Amino acid sequence: MKILQIGNENLGLQAQLSADTEWKYCELTKITELIAFYADNEDEKFDFAAVFFTSYLSEEQLAPLKKYLSAYRVFVVEGLKIPELEQKYCPWHFKLADLAQTVKDVEKNFFKRQYGENIAVEQISLNQSFTGEKTYLGRHKLKLVGNFGKEFTPLVFWRRNLDINAENDLEFWPVYQKSANVAVKLVIKVITGAGELKQYEFDEHALQRPVIIKSEQKGYVSLSLWAKGKGDLELGNINWRLSRNQYGTLILGGQRYADAERDELFYYFEPGDLTPPLNVYFAGYQQRTGFEGYFMMKRMGKPFILFADPRLEGGSFYLGSQQYEQQIQFILKTTLEKLGFKPEDLILSGLSMGTTGALYYGSKVGPTAVIVGKPLVNLGTIAQNNMLHRANEFDTSLDLLLKLRKEVSSEQAKALNAQMLATLKDSKLAQSQLALAYMREDDYDDQAFHDLVEVLPSDEGKIIGHGYTGRHNDESSKIVRWYLQQYEASLQQFEDDEDERI
Repeated sequence: MKILQIGNENLGLQAQLSADTEWKYCELTKITELIAFYADNEDEKFDFAAVFFTSYLSEEQLAPLKKYLSAYRVFVVEGLKIPELEQKYCPWHFKLADLAQTVKDVEKNFFKRQYGENIAVEQISLNQSFTGEKTYLGRHKLKLVGNFGKEFTPLVFWRRNLDINAENDLEFWPVYQKSANVAVKLVIKVITGAGELKQYEFDEHALQRPVIIKSEQKGYVSLSLWAKGKGDLELGNINWRLSRNQYGTLILGGQRYADAERDELFYYFEPGDLTPPLNVYFAGYQQRTGFEGYFMMKRMGKPFILFADPRLEGGSFYLGSQQYEQQIQFILKTTLEKLGFKPEDLILSGLSMGTTGALYYGSKVGPTAVIVGKPLVNLGTIAQNNMLHRANEFDTSLDLLLKLRKEVSSEQAKALNAQMLATLKDSKLAQSQLALAYMREDDYDDQAFHDLVEVLPSDEGKIIGHGYTGRHNDESSKIVRWYLQQYEASLQQFEDDEDERI
Protein backbone atom coordinates (compact mmCIF):
# COMPACT_ATOMS: atom_id res chain seq x y z
CA MET A 1 0.00 0.00 0.00
CA LYS A 2 1.19 3.53 -0.80
CA ILE A 3 0.16 6.78 0.91
CA LEU A 4 0.95 10.29 -0.37
CA GLN A 5 1.25 13.33 1.88
CA ILE A 6 1.20 16.86 0.45
CA GLY A 7 2.14 19.72 2.76
CA ASN A 8 4.85 21.94 4.20
CA GLU A 9 6.31 19.33 6.57
CA ASN A 10 6.91 15.60 6.16
CA LEU A 11 4.84 13.76 8.77
CA GLY A 12 5.99 10.29 7.79
CA LEU A 13 7.70 9.57 11.09
CA GLN A 14 4.54 10.45 13.04
CA ALA A 15 2.45 8.13 10.87
CA GLN A 16 3.87 4.91 12.40
CA LEU A 17 3.53 2.89 9.21
CA SER A 18 3.33 -0.87 9.01
CA ALA A 19 6.13 -2.69 7.20
CA ASP A 20 4.06 -3.07 4.02
CA THR A 21 3.16 0.62 3.66
CA GLU A 22 5.16 3.15 1.66
CA TRP A 23 4.91 6.83 2.62
CA LYS A 24 5.66 9.40 -0.08
CA TYR A 25 5.98 13.09 0.78
CA CYS A 26 5.59 15.98 -1.66
CA GLU A 27 6.25 19.63 -0.88
CA LEU A 28 3.71 22.13 -2.20
CA THR A 29 6.30 23.62 -4.53
CA LYS A 30 6.99 20.24 -6.16
CA ILE A 31 3.45 19.12 -7.08
CA THR A 32 3.96 19.87 -10.77
CA GLU A 33 7.20 17.91 -10.72
CA LEU A 34 5.48 14.96 -9.04
CA ILE A 35 2.68 14.83 -11.59
CA ALA A 36 5.12 15.18 -14.48
CA PHE A 37 6.90 12.06 -13.26
CA TYR A 38 3.72 9.98 -13.49
CA ALA A 39 2.72 11.55 -16.80
CA ASP A 40 6.11 10.75 -18.36
CA ASN A 41 6.49 7.21 -17.00
CA GLU A 42 3.87 4.76 -18.27
CA ASP A 43 5.15 2.02 -15.96
CA GLU A 44 4.56 4.17 -12.87
CA LYS A 45 0.97 4.49 -11.70
CA PHE A 46 -0.51 7.07 -9.36
CA ASP A 47 -1.99 4.28 -7.28
CA PHE A 48 -1.93 5.76 -3.78
CA ALA A 49 -4.49 4.26 -1.43
CA ALA A 50 -4.93 7.71 0.14
CA VAL A 51 -3.66 11.27 -0.28
CA PHE A 52 -3.22 13.38 2.87
CA PHE A 53 -3.34 17.18 2.61
CA THR A 54 -1.75 18.74 5.67
CA SER A 55 -1.28 22.35 4.45
CA TYR A 56 -3.36 24.82 2.51
CA LEU A 57 -2.86 24.95 -1.25
CA SER A 58 -4.34 27.25 -3.86
CA GLU A 59 -6.50 26.29 -6.85
CA GLU A 60 -3.46 26.78 -9.06
CA GLN A 61 -1.40 24.38 -6.95
CA LEU A 62 -4.25 21.86 -6.87
CA ALA A 63 -4.90 21.95 -10.63
CA PRO A 64 -2.23 19.39 -11.71
CA LEU A 65 -3.59 16.86 -9.18
CA LYS A 66 -7.23 16.90 -10.33
CA LYS A 67 -6.78 14.21 -12.95
CA TYR A 68 -5.22 11.85 -10.42
CA LEU A 69 -7.27 12.28 -7.23
CA SER A 70 -10.18 9.97 -6.49
CA ALA A 71 -13.24 10.66 -4.36
CA TYR A 72 -13.15 9.20 -0.84
CA ARG A 73 -9.39 8.64 -1.01
CA VAL A 74 -8.50 12.14 0.15
CA PHE A 75 -7.79 13.22 3.75
CA VAL A 76 -7.68 16.84 4.91
CA VAL A 77 -6.47 18.11 8.28
CA GLU A 78 -9.40 19.29 10.39
CA GLY A 79 -9.88 23.05 10.07
CA LEU A 80 -8.10 23.26 6.71
CA LYS A 81 -10.46 24.79 4.11
CA ILE A 82 -9.82 23.78 0.50
CA PRO A 83 -13.24 24.28 -1.19
CA GLU A 84 -12.56 22.39 -4.42
CA LEU A 85 -11.39 19.30 -2.52
CA GLU A 86 -14.60 19.42 -0.47
CA GLN A 87 -16.84 19.73 -3.51
CA LYS A 88 -15.28 17.16 -5.83
CA TYR A 89 -13.47 14.55 -3.74
CA CYS A 90 -15.60 14.00 -0.61
CA PRO A 91 -12.57 14.08 1.72
CA TRP A 92 -12.28 12.55 5.17
CA HIS A 93 -11.17 14.90 7.96
CA PHE A 94 -8.71 14.06 10.72
CA LYS A 95 -6.83 15.71 13.55
CA LEU A 96 -3.05 15.89 13.35
CA ALA A 97 -2.87 14.36 16.81
CA ASP A 98 -4.73 11.34 15.41
CA LEU A 99 -2.52 10.87 12.35
CA ALA A 100 -1.07 7.51 13.44
CA GLN A 101 -4.54 6.04 14.12
CA THR A 102 -5.89 7.46 10.84
CA VAL A 103 -3.06 5.80 8.93
CA LYS A 104 -3.84 2.51 10.66
CA ASP A 105 -7.45 2.95 9.56
CA VAL A 106 -6.30 3.43 5.97
CA GLU A 107 -4.08 0.34 6.12
CA LYS A 108 -7.03 -1.65 7.44
CA ASN A 109 -9.92 -0.38 5.36
CA PHE A 110 -8.59 0.99 2.06
CA PHE A 111 -8.11 -2.37 0.37
CA LYS A 112 -8.86 -2.65 -3.34
CA ARG A 113 -11.55 -5.27 -3.80
CA GLN A 114 -15.14 -5.45 -2.62
CA TYR A 115 -16.78 -8.68 -1.57
CA GLY A 116 -20.05 -9.76 -0.02
CA GLU A 117 -22.54 -12.64 -0.09
CA ASN A 118 -26.01 -13.61 1.07
CA ILE A 119 -26.37 -16.89 2.95
CA ALA A 120 -29.86 -18.20 2.19
CA VAL A 121 -32.14 -20.07 4.57
CA GLU A 122 -31.58 -23.26 2.59
CA GLN A 123 -28.24 -23.39 4.42
CA ILE A 124 -29.95 -23.33 7.83
CA SER A 125 -30.25 -26.28 10.23
CA LEU A 126 -33.16 -25.99 12.67
CA ASN A 127 -32.76 -27.13 16.28
CA GLN A 128 -34.59 -30.45 16.48
CA SER A 129 -36.03 -29.57 19.87
CA PHE A 130 -38.26 -26.93 18.25
CA THR A 131 -41.76 -28.46 17.98
CA GLY A 132 -43.66 -25.56 16.42
CA GLU A 133 -44.71 -25.00 12.82
CA LYS A 134 -42.15 -24.40 10.10
CA THR A 135 -42.85 -23.23 6.56
CA TYR A 136 -40.38 -22.43 3.79
CA LEU A 137 -41.54 -19.40 1.81
CA GLY A 138 -39.48 -19.86 -1.34
CA ARG A 139 -35.74 -20.23 -1.01
CA HIS A 140 -35.17 -17.11 1.03
CA LYS A 141 -37.54 -17.14 3.97
CA LEU A 142 -38.32 -19.62 6.75
CA LYS A 143 -41.38 -18.99 8.90
CA LEU A 144 -41.43 -20.47 12.40
CA VAL A 145 -44.47 -20.33 14.69
CA GLY A 146 -44.51 -21.64 18.22
CA ASN A 147 -42.97 -21.48 21.67
CA PHE A 148 -39.22 -20.74 21.64
CA GLY A 149 -38.80 -21.09 25.41
CA LYS A 150 -38.53 -18.77 28.39
CA GLU A 151 -34.76 -18.42 28.10
CA PHE A 152 -32.54 -17.86 25.06
CA THR A 153 -31.70 -21.18 23.39
CA PRO A 154 -30.07 -21.93 20.02
CA LEU A 155 -32.75 -22.04 17.30
CA VAL A 156 -30.98 -22.20 13.94
CA PHE A 157 -27.42 -22.79 12.77
CA TRP A 158 -25.90 -21.85 9.44
CA ARG A 159 -24.18 -24.98 8.16
CA ARG A 160 -21.58 -23.06 6.21
CA ASN A 161 -18.64 -21.59 8.10
CA LEU A 162 -16.95 -18.46 6.75
CA ASP A 163 -13.23 -17.85 6.43
CA ILE A 164 -11.73 -14.89 8.24
CA ASN A 165 -8.25 -13.54 7.57
CA ALA A 166 -5.96 -11.27 9.54
CA GLU A 167 -6.56 -8.27 7.26
CA ASN A 168 -10.31 -7.74 6.80
CA ASP A 169 -13.04 -7.23 9.37
CA LEU A 170 -16.36 -8.93 8.56
CA GLU A 171 -19.77 -7.24 8.63
CA PHE A 172 -23.07 -9.10 9.19
CA TRP A 173 -26.73 -8.16 8.70
CA PRO A 174 -29.34 -10.83 9.46
CA VAL A 175 -32.76 -10.36 7.83
CA TYR A 176 -35.69 -11.31 10.03
CA GLN A 177 -39.15 -10.23 11.13
CA LYS A 178 -40.88 -11.29 14.35
CA SER A 179 -43.86 -10.76 16.60
CA ALA A 180 -43.45 -8.55 19.65
CA ASN A 181 -43.34 -11.45 22.14
CA VAL A 182 -40.33 -13.07 20.45
CA ALA A 183 -36.74 -11.97 21.14
CA VAL A 184 -33.64 -12.98 19.16
CA LYS A 185 -29.90 -12.61 19.33
CA LEU A 186 -27.14 -13.43 16.87
CA VAL A 187 -24.26 -15.52 18.20
CA ILE A 188 -20.98 -15.53 16.26
CA LYS A 189 -18.10 -17.82 17.14
CA VAL A 190 -14.59 -17.20 15.79
CA ILE A 191 -12.25 -20.18 15.80
CA THR A 192 -8.64 -19.37 14.96
CA GLY A 193 -6.13 -21.66 13.30
CA ALA A 194 -4.49 -22.09 16.69
CA GLY A 195 -7.73 -23.46 18.11
CA GLU A 196 -8.66 -20.37 20.13
CA LEU A 197 -12.42 -19.79 20.43
CA LYS A 198 -14.10 -16.42 20.90
CA GLN A 199 -17.86 -15.96 21.13
CA TYR A 200 -19.73 -12.72 20.41
CA GLU A 201 -23.42 -12.13 21.16
CA PHE A 202 -25.53 -9.37 19.59
CA ASP A 203 -28.99 -8.57 20.94
CA GLU A 204 -31.73 -6.79 19.04
CA HIS A 205 -30.44 -3.37 20.03
CA ALA A 206 -27.01 -4.18 18.56
CA LEU A 207 -28.70 -5.64 15.46
CA GLN A 208 -30.22 -2.28 14.56
CA ARG A 209 -27.04 -1.76 12.56
CA PRO A 210 -24.64 -4.20 10.88
CA VAL A 211 -22.43 -5.97 13.41
CA ILE A 212 -18.69 -6.15 12.82
CA ILE A 213 -16.26 -8.88 13.80
CA LYS A 214 -12.71 -7.56 14.02
CA SER A 215 -10.06 -9.65 12.33
CA GLU A 216 -6.98 -10.67 14.29
CA GLN A 217 -5.69 -13.84 12.67
CA LYS A 218 -6.77 -16.51 10.22
CA GLY A 219 -9.62 -18.79 11.17
CA TYR A 220 -13.29 -19.31 10.50
CA VAL A 221 -16.62 -18.01 11.70
CA SER A 222 -19.77 -19.95 12.65
CA LEU A 223 -23.20 -18.33 12.97
CA SER A 224 -26.32 -19.17 14.96
CA LEU A 225 -29.51 -17.40 15.96
CA TRP A 226 -30.98 -17.83 19.44
CA ALA A 227 -34.57 -17.06 20.39
CA LYS A 228 -37.03 -16.95 23.27
CA GLY A 229 -40.70 -16.16 23.69
CA LYS A 230 -43.84 -17.28 21.89
CA GLY A 231 -45.09 -16.16 18.49
CA ASP A 232 -43.96 -15.83 14.86
CA LEU A 233 -40.43 -15.54 13.51
CA GLU A 234 -39.58 -15.19 9.82
CA LEU A 235 -35.92 -15.69 8.94
CA GLY A 236 -34.41 -14.42 5.71
CA ASN A 237 -30.87 -14.26 4.38
CA ILE A 238 -27.92 -13.34 6.53
CA ASN A 239 -25.88 -10.86 4.52
CA TRP A 240 -22.16 -10.47 5.07
CA ARG A 241 -19.32 -8.53 3.43
CA LEU A 242 -15.77 -7.36 3.95
CA SER A 243 -16.08 -4.33 6.20
CA ARG A 244 -14.55 -0.91 5.66
CA ASN A 245 -15.89 0.21 9.04
CA GLN A 246 -16.63 3.98 9.05
CA TYR A 247 -15.26 4.50 5.52
CA GLY A 248 -18.12 2.99 3.55
CA THR A 249 -20.11 -0.11 2.70
CA LEU A 250 -18.43 -2.46 0.18
CA ILE A 251 -16.49 0.38 -1.48
CA LEU A 252 -15.05 3.58 -0.03
CA GLY A 253 -17.90 6.05 0.32
CA GLY A 254 -20.56 3.37 -0.25
CA GLN A 255 -23.79 3.92 1.67
CA ARG A 256 -26.45 1.51 2.90
CA TYR A 257 -30.08 1.80 3.85
CA ALA A 258 -32.45 -0.72 5.46
CA ASP A 259 -36.23 -0.44 5.70
CA ALA A 260 -38.47 -1.67 8.52
CA GLU A 261 -38.37 -5.19 7.02
CA ARG A 262 -34.55 -5.10 7.21
CA ASP A 263 -34.30 -5.12 3.41
CA GLU A 264 -31.03 -3.45 2.40
CA LEU A 265 -30.18 -1.01 -0.39
CA PHE A 266 -26.66 0.09 -1.32
CA TYR A 267 -25.84 3.36 -3.09
CA TYR A 268 -22.77 5.39 -3.96
CA PHE A 269 -22.39 9.00 -5.11
CA GLU A 270 -19.41 10.62 -6.79
CA PRO A 271 -19.46 14.35 -7.70
CA GLY A 272 -17.46 14.11 -10.95
CA ASP A 273 -17.04 17.51 -12.61
CA LEU A 274 -20.15 18.90 -10.83
CA THR A 275 -21.86 19.72 -14.15
CA PRO A 276 -25.00 18.07 -15.63
CA PRO A 277 -26.10 15.45 -16.13
CA LEU A 278 -26.31 13.27 -13.04
CA ASN A 279 -25.89 9.73 -14.38
CA VAL A 280 -27.48 6.90 -12.42
CA TYR A 281 -26.73 3.21 -12.91
CA PHE A 282 -28.79 0.38 -11.42
CA ALA A 283 -26.70 -2.79 -11.12
CA GLY A 284 -27.91 -6.00 -12.72
CA TYR A 285 -28.26 -9.48 -11.25
CA GLN A 286 -25.27 -10.41 -9.06
CA GLN A 287 -24.77 -13.60 -7.10
CA ARG A 288 -22.02 -11.81 -5.16
CA THR A 289 -23.04 -8.65 -3.33
CA GLY A 290 -21.44 -5.49 -4.68
CA PHE A 291 -21.53 -2.38 -6.82
CA GLU A 292 -21.00 -2.64 -10.56
CA GLY A 293 -20.37 -0.14 -13.33
CA TYR A 294 -18.01 2.07 -11.29
CA PHE A 295 -15.26 2.50 -13.86
CA MET A 296 -17.74 2.81 -16.73
CA MET A 297 -19.56 5.67 -15.01
CA LYS A 298 -16.39 7.31 -13.73
CA ARG A 299 -14.91 7.48 -17.25
CA MET A 300 -17.82 9.71 -18.27
CA GLY A 301 -16.48 12.39 -15.93
CA LYS A 302 -19.91 13.48 -14.72
CA PRO A 303 -21.60 13.17 -11.32
CA PHE A 304 -23.01 9.68 -10.87
CA ILE A 305 -24.89 7.38 -8.51
CA LEU A 306 -24.57 3.60 -8.36
CA PHE A 307 -27.38 1.51 -6.90
CA ALA A 308 -27.05 -2.14 -5.85
CA ASP A 309 -29.83 -4.43 -4.63
CA PRO A 310 -28.49 -7.23 -2.34
CA ARG A 311 -31.81 -8.97 -1.61
CA LEU A 312 -32.81 -12.54 -2.58
CA GLU A 313 -30.23 -14.24 -4.84
CA GLY A 314 -28.94 -11.55 -7.16
CA GLY A 315 -31.44 -8.82 -6.33
CA SER A 316 -35.15 -7.98 -6.12
CA PHE A 317 -35.32 -5.64 -9.13
CA TYR A 318 -35.31 -2.55 -6.84
CA LEU A 319 -38.99 -3.06 -5.94
CA GLY A 320 -40.13 -3.50 -2.37
CA SER A 321 -41.92 -1.79 0.48
CA GLN A 322 -43.23 1.74 0.10
CA GLN A 323 -40.46 2.83 2.48
CA TYR A 324 -37.81 1.12 0.34
CA GLU A 325 -39.01 2.65 -2.92
CA GLN A 326 -39.41 6.10 -1.41
CA GLN A 327 -35.81 5.96 -0.22
CA ILE A 328 -34.53 5.49 -3.77
CA GLN A 329 -36.60 8.47 -4.92
CA PHE A 330 -35.33 10.48 -1.94
CA ILE A 331 -31.70 9.73 -2.86
CA LEU A 332 -32.29 10.88 -6.45
CA LYS A 333 -34.12 14.04 -5.35
CA THR A 334 -31.65 15.13 -2.67
CA THR A 335 -28.60 14.44 -4.86
CA LEU A 336 -30.06 16.62 -7.62
CA GLU A 337 -30.68 19.35 -5.06
CA LYS A 338 -27.17 19.02 -3.65
CA LEU A 339 -25.73 19.55 -7.12
CA GLY A 340 -28.16 22.34 -7.96
CA PHE A 341 -29.63 20.27 -10.82
CA LYS A 342 -33.21 19.83 -12.07
CA PRO A 343 -34.94 16.52 -12.98
CA GLU A 344 -34.16 17.22 -16.64
CA ASP A 345 -30.47 17.04 -15.68
CA LEU A 346 -30.90 13.36 -14.80
CA ILE A 347 -30.18 10.17 -16.81
CA LEU A 348 -31.23 6.78 -15.43
CA SER A 349 -29.72 3.60 -16.84
CA GLY A 350 -29.25 -0.11 -16.33
CA LEU A 351 -28.78 -3.50 -17.91
CA SER A 352 -31.07 -6.53 -17.44
CA MET A 353 -32.34 -6.41 -13.83
CA GLY A 354 -31.10 -2.83 -13.62
CA THR A 355 -33.46 -1.81 -16.43
CA THR A 356 -36.44 -2.40 -14.15
CA GLY A 357 -35.05 0.07 -11.63
CA ALA A 358 -34.21 2.65 -14.31
CA LEU A 359 -37.65 2.48 -15.92
CA TYR A 360 -39.64 2.23 -12.70
CA TYR A 361 -37.97 5.17 -10.96
CA GLY A 362 -37.80 7.09 -14.22
CA SER A 363 -41.58 6.94 -14.19
CA LYS A 364 -41.53 8.54 -10.72
CA VAL A 365 -39.03 11.37 -11.27
CA GLY A 366 -39.19 12.24 -15.00
CA PRO A 367 -35.52 12.24 -16.11
CA THR A 368 -34.34 13.65 -19.41
CA ALA A 369 -33.37 10.14 -20.59
CA VAL A 370 -33.54 6.47 -19.69
CA ILE A 371 -30.93 4.22 -21.31
CA VAL A 372 -31.35 0.48 -20.91
CA GLY A 373 -30.17 -2.78 -22.40
CA LYS A 374 -32.29 -5.97 -22.29
CA PRO A 375 -35.32 -4.35 -20.60
CA LEU A 376 -37.35 -6.43 -18.13
CA VAL A 377 -40.84 -5.16 -17.39
CA ASN A 378 -43.21 -8.12 -17.11
CA LEU A 379 -41.79 -9.61 -13.94
CA GLY A 380 -44.64 -12.08 -13.62
CA THR A 381 -43.89 -13.42 -17.10
CA ILE A 382 -40.26 -13.92 -16.10
CA ALA A 383 -41.45 -16.16 -13.26
CA GLN A 384 -43.77 -18.11 -15.57
CA ASN A 385 -41.00 -18.54 -18.14
CA ASN A 386 -38.81 -20.10 -15.47
CA MET A 387 -40.86 -23.28 -15.87
CA LEU A 388 -41.63 -23.13 -19.60
CA HIS A 389 -38.62 -21.63 -21.35
CA ARG A 390 -35.61 -21.69 -19.02
CA ALA A 391 -35.95 -24.92 -17.00
CA ASN A 392 -35.42 -23.44 -13.51
CA GLU A 393 -32.52 -21.29 -14.65
CA PHE A 394 -33.65 -18.19 -12.73
CA ASP A 395 -35.41 -19.26 -9.54
CA THR A 396 -35.03 -15.74 -8.15
CA SER A 397 -38.00 -14.79 -10.35
CA LEU A 398 -40.24 -17.12 -8.33
CA ASP A 399 -38.95 -15.73 -5.04
CA LEU A 400 -39.58 -12.22 -6.38
CA LEU A 401 -43.18 -13.04 -7.31
CA LEU A 402 -43.73 -14.47 -3.82
CA LYS A 403 -42.11 -11.44 -2.19
CA LEU A 404 -44.09 -8.85 -4.14
CA ARG A 405 -47.45 -10.63 -4.50
CA LYS A 406 -47.41 -13.11 -1.55
CA GLU A 407 -48.27 -16.04 -3.83
CA VAL A 408 -46.75 -17.95 -6.74
CA SER A 409 -49.55 -18.46 -9.27
CA SER A 410 -50.50 -17.53 -12.82
CA GLU A 411 -53.05 -15.05 -11.49
CA GLN A 412 -50.50 -13.24 -9.36
CA ALA A 413 -47.96 -13.30 -12.21
CA LYS A 414 -50.49 -11.50 -14.43
CA ALA A 415 -51.31 -9.09 -11.61
CA LEU A 416 -47.62 -8.23 -11.18
CA ASN A 417 -47.31 -7.54 -14.93
CA ALA A 418 -50.38 -5.31 -14.82
CA GLN A 419 -49.08 -3.47 -11.76
CA MET A 420 -45.79 -2.61 -13.46
CA LEU A 421 -47.35 -1.60 -16.78
CA ALA A 422 -49.91 0.61 -15.02
CA THR A 423 -47.09 2.39 -13.20
CA LEU A 424 -45.27 3.06 -16.47
CA LYS A 425 -48.44 4.21 -18.22
CA ASP A 426 -49.28 6.73 -15.50
CA SER A 427 -45.77 8.16 -15.32
CA LYS A 428 -43.52 11.18 -15.70
CA LEU A 429 -41.76 9.77 -18.79
CA ALA A 430 -43.92 11.74 -21.26
CA GLN A 431 -41.10 14.12 -22.16
CA SER A 432 -38.18 11.76 -21.64
CA GLN A 433 -36.05 10.11 -24.30
CA LEU A 434 -35.90 6.33 -23.94
CA ALA A 435 -33.13 4.32 -25.57
CA LEU A 436 -33.92 0.60 -25.45
CA ALA A 437 -31.76 -2.24 -26.80
CA TYR A 438 -33.65 -5.53 -26.60
CA MET A 439 -33.42 -9.20 -27.57
CA ARG A 440 -36.05 -10.28 -30.10
CA GLU A 441 -36.32 -13.82 -28.70
CA ASP A 442 -35.83 -12.82 -25.05
CA ASP A 443 -36.65 -15.89 -22.95
CA TYR A 444 -37.18 -13.80 -19.83
CA ASP A 445 -39.55 -11.11 -21.12
CA ASP A 446 -40.06 -11.12 -24.90
CA GLN A 447 -42.83 -8.48 -24.75
CA ALA A 448 -40.94 -5.81 -22.80
CA PHE A 449 -40.03 -3.55 -25.72
CA HIS A 450 -43.43 -3.85 -27.39
CA ASP A 451 -45.28 -3.19 -24.14
CA LEU A 452 -43.14 -0.15 -23.41
CA VAL A 453 -43.92 1.32 -26.82
CA GLU A 454 -47.61 0.64 -26.18
CA VAL A 455 -48.00 1.95 -22.64
CA LEU A 456 -45.48 4.77 -22.25
CA PRO A 457 -47.10 8.19 -22.46
CA SER A 458 -46.33 10.01 -25.72
CA ASP A 459 -45.96 13.77 -25.56
CA GLU A 460 -42.62 15.31 -26.41
CA GLY A 461 -40.73 12.14 -25.58
CA LYS A 462 -38.93 9.87 -27.98
CA ILE A 463 -38.27 6.13 -28.02
CA ILE A 464 -35.17 4.77 -29.73
CA GLY A 465 -35.19 0.99 -30.06
CA HIS A 466 -32.71 -1.51 -31.42
CA GLY A 467 -33.38 -5.24 -31.52
CA TYR A 468 -30.84 -8.05 -31.62
CA THR A 469 -31.48 -11.66 -32.53
CA GLY A 470 -31.14 -14.02 -29.57
CA ARG A 471 -32.29 -14.84 -26.07
CA HIS A 472 -31.81 -12.74 -22.95
CA ASN A 473 -28.21 -13.69 -22.21
CA ASP A 474 -27.01 -13.54 -25.83
CA GLU A 475 -25.11 -10.71 -27.54
CA SER A 476 -24.18 -8.97 -24.29
CA SER A 477 -21.14 -7.24 -25.80
CA LYS A 478 -23.25 -5.74 -28.61
CA ILE A 479 -25.89 -4.57 -26.14
CA VAL A 480 -23.27 -2.88 -23.96
CA ARG A 481 -21.63 -1.24 -26.98
CA TRP A 482 -24.98 0.17 -28.14
CA TYR A 483 -25.80 1.25 -24.58
CA LEU A 484 -22.52 3.21 -24.31
CA GLN A 485 -23.11 4.82 -27.72
CA GLN A 486 -26.47 6.11 -26.51
CA TYR A 487 -24.83 7.46 -23.37
CA GLU A 488 -22.22 9.27 -25.46
CA ALA A 489 -24.96 10.80 -27.60
CA SER A 490 -26.89 11.96 -24.53
CA LEU A 491 -23.80 13.48 -22.94
CA GLN A 492 -22.96 15.23 -26.21
CA GLN A 493 -26.45 16.70 -26.27
CA PHE A 494 -25.83 18.24 -22.85
CA GLU A 495 -22.56 19.71 -24.13
CA ASP A 496 -24.29 21.13 -27.21
CA ASP A 497 -27.10 22.63 -25.11
CA GLU A 498 -24.51 24.23 -22.82
CA ASP A 499 -22.69 25.70 -25.83
CA GLU A 500 -25.96 27.21 -27.09
CA ARG A 501 -26.62 28.81 -23.73
CA ILE A 502 -23.14 30.34 -23.76
